[in-house]
Amino acid sequence: MNEENNESFLVKIRDWYTGIPFVTRCYMTMAFSVPIFMEFGLVTAKTIALIGPAVYEKLQIWRLFTHFFVNKLGFGFLMNLFFLYQSLTSLENGKFYGRKADYVWFFIFGMLIFDFIAIKFSYFFLPGSLMFYIIYYWSQCNRDQNVSFMFGFQFKAVYFPFVLIAFGLLSGGGLDKTQLFGIAVGHLYYFLKDIWPNQYEGREFIATPSFIKKLFPEDIQEEPPQVNNDGRHKWGSGYKLN
Repeated sequence: MNEENNESFLVKIRDWYTGIPFVTRCYMTMAFSVPIFMEFGLVTAKTIALIGPAVYEKLQIWRLFTHFFVNKLGFGFLMNLFFLYQSLTSLENGKFYGRKADYVWFFIFGMLIFDFIAIKFSYFFLPGSLMFYIIYYWSQCNRDQNVSFMFGFQFKAVYFPFVLIAFGLLSGGGLDKTQLFGIAVGHLYYFLKDIWPNQYEGREFIATPSFIKKLFPEDIQEEPPQVNNDGRHKWGSGYKLN
């Protein structure tokens, strides 16, 4: 009986995991596994930190990607994962529904800018930047949605990134500049992708490259899944190593 229950539980876990939208599943897998691997010593910070010379002299290209997923394990880490899951699935089932290539390009666009900032200003890890990049764009796409924060505090989603920053300040965490990088780049993407072409009828400067569209063709189903994005969340910080 126990073996059957265990097998049924594993099947449910597998079905839940495979049912997560593709891009969200890839991101969440990295966000969960990298800190776990670091905790057990399977990878070290030195091997995944964004170190410029290691990238362009030794061609360790993975560093351009892995440094976004360095986080400390703990309650805050789990809450970060929970809200990321909610916001990522909301974007993939909403704004980017059926447009996998555009969603992938959304990440690439942000990561490339953060990589430049990290190398230029010696930030070896920027998890907070990518997180706030995602949450800022989500907040703009769901401006009028009600969000519940700690102790039942409710507000419109458009204010969520700034509430998180204020919460960090009030809880003694100080101002994390890497989170501001995320908001700034998130607004740049939002302006170039949503405001400039639609409100000012301007040219779309950051259209998804054709080779990415070929790699990730559109996949439109009849109805996108409904996602509930209300939730409580405590955000994590980025890191700067001197």
